[in-house]
Amino acid sequence: MGKYKNTFEDKEISWFRFNERVLEEAQNKINPLFERLHFISIFCNNLDEFFMENYSTLLETYNVAKEEGYKEENEKTKSKLKNIYKFTKVLLAQKDIVYKDIVQQFKSYSINQITPSNITDCEKEYLHIYFEKHISRALVPIIIGRKLRLPSLNNKQIIVAVSCELENYKTTGIVPIHSAMPRIILVPQTDNSISYILFEDLVFMFIEDLFKKYKFGDKAIIRITPIRMEYIGDTISIAANNIRKALKLDEDQVFHQEAPLDMSFVQELNKKIPQQEYNSLYYVPSTPQKTLQIDDTKPMIDQIKKKDILLSYPFEDFEQFIRLINEAGTDNQVQSIKITIYKVAKNSKIIKELIKAANNGKEVICIVELTASFDENENIKWAKKLENGGCKVFYGLTGFKVHAKVMLITMNSGDKQEYITNISTGNYNETTAKVYCDLSLITAHKEIGEECAAIFEKLQEGKFIEGTKHLFVAPLCFEDKIEDLIDNEIEKAKNNKNASIVLKLNSLTDRRMMKKLIQASKAGVKIQLIIRDICCLKAGVEGITENIKVRSVVGRFLEHSRIYKFGEGKSSHLYISSANLIKSNTSHRVEIAVPIYSEECKIKVCHLLDMILKDNVKARIQMSNGEYVIKQIANSEKQFNYQIEMFGEEKPHS
Repeated sequence: MGKYKNTFEDKEISWFRFNERVLEEAQNKINPLFERLHFISIFCNNLDEFFMENYSTLLETYNVAKEEGYKEENEKTKSKLKNIYKFTKVLLAQKDIVYKDIVQQFKSYSINQITPSNITDCEKEYLHIYFEKHISRALVPIIIGRKLRLPSLNNKQIIVAVSCELENYKTTGIVPIHSAMPRIILVPQTDNSISYILFEDLVFMFIEDLFKKYKFGDKAIIRITPIRMEYIGDTISIAANNIRKALKLDEDQVFHQEAPLDMSFVQELNKKIPQQEYNSLYYVPSTPQKTLQIDDTKPMIDQIKKKDILLSYPFEDFEQFIRLINEAGTDNQVQSIKITIYKVAKNSKIIKELIKAANNGKEVICIVELTASFDENENIKWAKKLENGGCKVFYGLTGFKVHAKVMLITMNSGDKQEYITNISTGNYNETTAKVYCDLSLITAHKEIGEECAAIFEKLQEGKFIEGTKHLFVAPLCFEDKIEDLIDNEIEKAKNNKNASIVLKLNSLTDRRMMKKLIQASKAGVKIQLIIRDICCLKAGVEGITENIKVRSVVGRFLEHSRIYKFGEGKSSHLYISSANLIKSNTSHRVEIAVPIYSEECKIKVCHLLDMILKDNVKARIQMSNGEYVIKQIANSEKQFNYQIEMFGEEKPHS
């Protein structure tokens, strides 16, 4: 780090600051009550992913450094781990408080969570009978024995544990909760209220029925990942402590909570609540609009040949993209459709359209990424479905994820070949397109099509493309082109010309890119960074990043588009991409950034950026110490939530 020591933030700390912003949305009483609960669920899911990916890597680094005697590396990693423990415990305590508040407020809507501490005698009697009749036989009680050997448990699995004794032999009994079990059990009431109990709470209450020969001590609800244990209770029970020892976890790796350990039940609860009757608990529905760039009465391919089209999700309808694949599948001029598959919807319309196109005699080539985070098994299923449907399937490159979102339609028109190319910042997924903010360019630009054709050819051969004129393509020709554009702005600033950079990303951690941005800032380039989560560059550090401003927008929809803008006006260079400026993206993935050449599309992207920069409701501004504060609104200033404004004026519930 050297001279920039105080300018860089540890990525782990920056990530926690991001998840803190997510939790703030759960705490924000302006948000509808069920949406606040949903933000808690997102917060917890983020934390799970962090521990399974980032934390486990750090822990491995720490253990290797310790074994090999790398003292400096060991101490550095140890310090990071301590910060993680501290941040986690602080945020979990805040999460417990807001969860308790939300559950209390639900009561005014006659929605009640039954727990072992608030259950009535009548409810307990009903649930005991229910447990014996419907639940107990489906459970597998296990005694873990003196040597504390646990059975194989799945990641994030909940278990209920009880300390027990038989003929002076003290041991621990556990009941693993299988993921196939329902998380919510409704409890009938005499009125119209919705009362429910979580499955693990039900097992906790009646676990003694499963170990009838034993005397019982304390008990606990526990949730396990290989490198973390969570439990519910005021103090860690004997049962929970035995599980900790069996897992060989340090006490720092054990986290106490009062709220449910697995918040994924929120989606199940959502299905139990009739939304029409409880609409004030939810956001006002927002309907994606049909883009004015497309005439529904005319074929899309004909329109795209005449002009580029840019779709903006979730504000515009994803069905237009599906319509394009449908047209391509039946158009006599279309020879082939090639597409990258990273994460698709559960009942993907896109997959169905690709198979239909193959059945219509089109060559359909799909590059399926089998190592897409947490979607590996699903993508294996989709690959088989595509192959069985007549599509040709290729897989990502060994050690390099194919993360680029690109589709290429090749047409034979007389004696020439034409292309329709789509490059998107987000997945080909109609479900996430309703909640992720993404951009999707569709163009008939011949040279962009030719470059994408070359990319697909290389991917099918298991190789990388080494040079491009229009596209930025990682891992071999992405960072250098970004540096060149930054250098152009530096030269402008040195010549006393207006120089500016706007980058909208999910994350910024690439040290090379951050140093280049520092160089630009010191040269006088005005830099706006819109970074959703991790940003390892601190803004406003005197003499170093004074010309850099960092903001993060966390709101109803997930900010997911990546936009690179260099300069102002008609001479500006504008790109959209699937890539963040992190080393794993630019050096260890296949990523694509595409230039926006159409003036109409350029205006549309710049308008989006202007809207985001005007946001004074969901935007948080980074301070020079790395902390984020909610943007202050002047007395004369009107509240502006850019995500809502993009849909038009929001109407209240009727």
